[in-house]
Amino acid sequence: RADFASFETIDHVLEGAGLLSTPAFAAPEQTAAFKALRTEACKAEACRLLYVALTRARDRLVLALPPEAKTETNFADLLRSRCGFSASETAVQLAGRSFPARITLAPVGLPPVFATAPGPLQTPSVRFGAPQVTTYLTRTPWRSSPSTLIKPTPARGTLRHLRLGPRVGSASDGFYLATDRGTAWHLAFRTLSIRPDLAHRLTAATGLDAVTLQAIGRQATGVRRWLVGAGFPDLDFETPIQITNEDGSEMNGMIDLLALGPEGTFILDHKSGPAHDPDTRFEIYRPQLMAYAEAVGRLMPNCPVRAIAINWMNEGVLTICDLAALAPTSL
Repeated sequence: RADFASFETIDHVLEGAGLLSTPAFAAPEQTAAFKALRTEACKAEACRLLYVALTRARDRLVLALPPEAKTETNFADLLRSRCGFSASETAVQLAGRSFPARITLAPVGLPPVFATAPGPLQTPSVRFGAPQVTTYLTRTPWRSSPSTLIKPTPARGTLRHLRLGPRVGSASDGFYLATDRGTAWHLAFRTLSIRPDLAHRLTAATGLDAVTLQAIGRQATGVRRWLVGAGFPDLDFETPIQITNEDGSEMNGMIDLLALGPEGTFILDHKSGPAHDPDTRFEIYRPQLMAYAEAVGRLMPNCPVRAIAINWMNEGVLTICDLAALAPTSL
């Protein structure tokens, strides 16, 4: 469950937020150890909830009391152990004191008062129109992103692979999450492509070492050189797209590199992680890339998408799928 350190300043409430989990292990002693860490906090929260429940009753309070236990495992146990609660037909005992009360004990089944209670009032409702069976339609997502698409897309175009140069990430780094590593690599690639004069700031900005940045820089140079030679000199990095689908839902995405030229556009996406079989891995991401191509085609009908491609940064390889004929085929 979610846990929040404080609600004093709503603007900063997420800064103290966390997730609490109590896993179930095959070894019961390990599960018990995890539960022990949260037991007192859970009991305190249960006491607060119990207080609210007990003090909200106005003319009748119904308590379901399981047999008395020696441990505080439920609300009834807490009420008994913390307050010394017990009840008879004429009084309630709390903390060693007795308070007169009218009590109906029901060891089996509901007490008679519930059997004689009036049912809910049937208030006539006004309706307009003819009665008809409700038609349930298949719901569509309100918003989607190309990276979540997994539906098969018919293969189109022949794949070809170009060697860009050095591999990125051959040595271990300090990133724990692959998403953080990918974000740093993307930032470095974009900076070294359009502002190489800021290369000296990248280590502080990304946490990447000089060897990794040098490899990314060589890849960026190779990609730019090839795109210019293929007729796509204008490079637009991290291009956001948003289109409305025919069913009314919105699709949002971010194209890593959209290259433009006189004959059309070229879509390139960076991927981290091993790609020993780029043909097979390309098919995993084809739906995402084709969604980009469809969106760009709708937004820029006079600038057709000529190709889609993936830069496998770990491999130093660029895989291109021609949607139309392209010129140079080597770096």
